[in-house]
Amino acid sequence: MHSAVSRRDLLRGVLAIAGLAGVGAAAGCDLIGGSTETDEGELPPEIAELLAATVALGDAYDGAIARAPSLADRLTPMRDAHRTHAQALAQALARPAPSTGTADGPTDQAAVLAALVEAETQGLEAARSACLVAPARLAGLIGSMAAARACHLEVLG
Repeated sequence: MHSAVSRRDLLRGVLAIAGLAGVGAAAGCDLIGGSTETDEGELPPEIAELLAATVALGDAYDGAIARAPSLADRLTPMRDAHRTHAQALAQALARPAPSTGTADGPTDQAAVLAALVEAETQGLEAARSACLVAPARLAGLIGSMAAARACHLEVLG
């Protein structure tokens, strides 16, 4: 007898696996790349770039939802995750989150999703790069950001 797996159960499984992978990756961020932080206030530029890119990802989802409202139920949780990560990273850095605004883009659902896949792919690479140079105190947060972006790519794909 073959039992169907619901989309929600599949997503939960993917999130659990990615979360475990993110914990493992986060634990090794500082070990692999080493920390380049010399003072508490001096961080590698990749960290500030990651914050700006995370805000931009949230804005990309806002734009996508505005242009393709039928995708709102699917996209809103991912947008909210980027907003939460941006807020957490800004707080950890004791900096305000930058403002980027919503960019124009395609209105066709397939094109909207393709643009988000591209943005998430770039965002995942930014998180990986930041993880390699992050101080230990940020490794867990940045690792969870990378894991979430990997999950988002699965959901969008």
